[in-house]
Amino acid sequence: MLETDQRELKEISNLLHVITHRNKNQHRLAKWWKWFSMLRRSINHLRTELDGRDPLRTNMRMAYMRDILLHKCYRAFSNVVADSQFSAIGLVLVAILARVNRIIRAHGADAEPHAPALSTAFELRVDEDFGEAVARGDVQGDGGPGVGEESSGRVDLATTCGVASPGVEEPAASGASTPKPKRKKRKTGNAIDDLFSTIL
Repeated sequence: MLETDQRELKEISNLLHVITHRNKNQHRLAKWWKWFSMLRRSINHLRTELDGRDPLRTNMRMAYMRDILLHKCYRAFSNVVADSQFSAIGLVLVAILARVNRIIRAHGADAEPHAPALSTAFELRVDEDFGEAVARGDVQGDGGPGVGEESSGRVDLATTCGVASPGVEEPAASGASTPKPKRKKRKTGNAIDDLFSTIL
């Protein structure tokens, strides 16, 4: 990478540090702040990898930034520009993103993203079984009305299956007494309630 580009990355890193210092308290919970932090960290990592002379890690970092991070950051920062309250900081962030994009595209990450083509991603397999088409008139329940026919009356599922309904009690056997429903106990008050109950 050229020395001018490394110098520009240092300027961008310093600018992002100042933006973080001045705005973290106010914007740290905003959705765009996550992408701002990721951009800042990636630029700092890229600078250290360039200083360490590790071309493999540098190319991987640049490819990640080009394929994923810059697109997500642009989407988040353009929403900040659209918000009239913070449009100034949004414009600064989009301008910084454009500078980073120019540096990344110019050096080492010129290949297209390795995403699968849409035609291969959505191919239908011929050997898949999609079932059998059934006409609406052919579907019948167990002696019940067919689809599209209206039922003459309401059928209680619990009586059909021989299960007692939860809300209906069975009649008690002769001579057995029916239990009385329990009354709810009144809550006992605390000391504060006792003090103020004497006033009323």
